[in-house]
Amino acid sequence: MNRLTLIMACAFADAASFGCGDLQRFGGDAPPLTTLAVVVTGDLEAVRTADSPDLRIAVVWGAQWLSESTCTTLPATTEETTFLTSGCRHPLFFTPKRAGDSVPLSPNVPFEFPLDDLPGGDVMIGGLSARIAYASLVVFDDRDHSGVLELGRMQRPPYRDTRGKQEDEHDDDNTTGDIVYGASFAAMTEPDTRLAFREGAFNTASAFYPRQGCGEPPPRFGVLAAGGFSVLEAYTAASESRLPSQDPATCIEGTPATMPITIALRPPVEVREAACLQRSSSGTIRYYAPPVEAIDFSDRSFLCRVIPEKQVTELIVTQRTADRCRGLTHYVLRGCSDDERVDCELPEWDFTQSPPGWWPCL
Repeated sequence: MNRLTLIMACAFADAASFGCGDLQRFGGDAPPLTTLAVVVTGDLEAVRTADSPDLRIAVVWGAQWLSESTCTTLPATTEETTFLTSGCRHPLFFTPKRAGDSVPLSPNVPFEFPLDDLPGGDVMIGGLSARIAYASLVVFDDRDHSGVLELGRMQRPPYRDTRGKQEDEHDDDNTTGDIVYGASFAAMTEPDTRLAFREGAFNTASAFYPRQGCGEPPPRFGVLAAGGFSVLEAYTAASESRLPSQDPATCIEGTPATMPITIALRPPVEVREAACLQRSSSGTIRYYAPPVEAIDFSDRSFLCRVIPEKQVTELIVTQRTADRCRGLTHYVLRGCSDDERVDCELPEWDFTQSPPGWWPCL
């Protein structure tokens, strides 16, 4: 199967069945699939946090993700508000799934960004007759000079291992030293410019990074812009069972050949979540057994609260202050590791009669 045939097969069939997620350069001087016109603007010295930056830009394909209910429920107290602000990832942030091609760059100098790979089937959302992938262009300091943006995860505090390592537990191998300095698509609450790849028809009712009020993306590669919507509009739309709307006047639909992309350099604290993978995409909460040894709270925040409608006390712990990826870890004295319910009938652990000596939620 030659390159053109394989690309066409990936466009009209299930990408996984053809191995399209691993489609790479075929050798020789084959032209790129498309080329983006990009400029990164701003003063790097004003935002950089490390010496000798090795600036690159990467295509980062987005994931479908829901925030856990802890972070989307109205806090009951001021203490809870402060705690959730420090540990919850913004529910409307762009969420990465896979980092792809990257090239070096110099700020304020326009450049071309050739793309040699199609998005894999794991980032395409929808059925075979109508599916789409969205990507953010992420500017980063390649600290290990690998040429790849390493995506990280929130590093959990210790917990008692009742069943052995589970599939979503990667506490030791998913840190990243790369520093993010900009993203063309950082959050749905901000103006964004995103790369799209569309196959077949377009589902206007899809809630995957919605652009309600905007036009349809063009087939295959497209470059889209929109003005974003407010958090209030997002909550109002959810209560009314509709997609959040944005001003149609801010919408642009173009192609890589017709629409250049401008990305502003920003402080890493504003955009670092563009390189943070999420352990769960469904918004479900997983509960953990507290460890024997005390958790070090000197650099973490914690909150004790009664789980709504369950009358079960939980301990919630944030990431460390210096960690780049936010997230919460939930502990209960009695529970099941594979059941989001804290009142499971046959618990795997029960320390309600003898909690650890350090347990702060008594």
